[in-house]
Amino acid sequence: TLSLAIPLGRNLQGFVQHSWLDGKGSAELQLQGSAARNRLDWRVIASGGDDPGDLVDAFARWDGARADVSARIIHADGSTGFQAQLAQSLVAMGGGLHLAGRIDDGFTIAEVGQPRVRVALENRVVGRTGASGRLLLSDLQSYLPNTISIDPLDLPLDASVAATTARVAPRSGAGMVTRFDVRRAHSAIVMVVRSDGTPPPPGAMVRLVGQAFEAPMGYGGEIFVRGLQAGENRLDIAWRDGSCRVRFRAALPEGLPRWGPYRCEP
Repeated sequence: TLSLAIPLGRNLQGFVQHSWLDGKGSAELQLQGSAARNRLDWRVIASGGDDPGDLVDAFARWDGARADVSARIIHADGSTGFQAQLAQSLVAMGGGLHLAGRIDDGFTIAEVGQPRVRVALENRVVGRTGASGRLLLSDLQSYLPNTISIDPLDLPLDASVAATTARVAPRSGAGMVTRFDVRRAHSAIVMVVRSDGTPPPPGAMVRLVGQAFEAPMGYGGEIFVRGLQAGENRLDIAWRDGSCRVRFRAALPEGLPRWGPYRCEP
């Protein structure tokens, strides 16, 4: 028997084998590969020789987000057979119904509260949240910590999130809801000037009193402020050689308005 494995590409491999028995030879050729980030696996086998009974066997499997599909065709001794399989799971959890492929181990529903947000499992993007702001993630390892994360760049500009990463450990064959505390924080670009009409220096630290917001001052006295409240708001601004405070009253903004200039007093 003579065998040879041939790498044909990043996700493609060939295999050739030739055998001799009692003076008769037979050969087998096999190709196998994967595509679509390893969600599609396929294999083709062809064999024949001096004896009658050639064989062709083709198999493909798709590991989809909503269904697992496999198909196989076998041609041998003049006959052809076909086999297909479809596997799906319907999960009722987290206030909704979720359709997925076959679930063999633990799973979780990522609840973000915002649509079209990318969700990753162990730093590999699995998909985006739907209109309900949720996404079902399967293939979690039971009883072990699994890292679930969301992409904050997909959140609205006026949204804030306490943590973009969570670690969960579901039981075998069980699921859980992983909630990300995403809140809409009213924001605006506020322009500030000192009593002499000049802006505070760039890099001065700006703190919104009563809120967990702190950020450096931009150029021209402009600062992006998140967490504004209806009514009076106060900013404390400090830099190496001085400090000042500014108070202003505003209604809750829609979108990202530009307010000011407001005078900042020592």
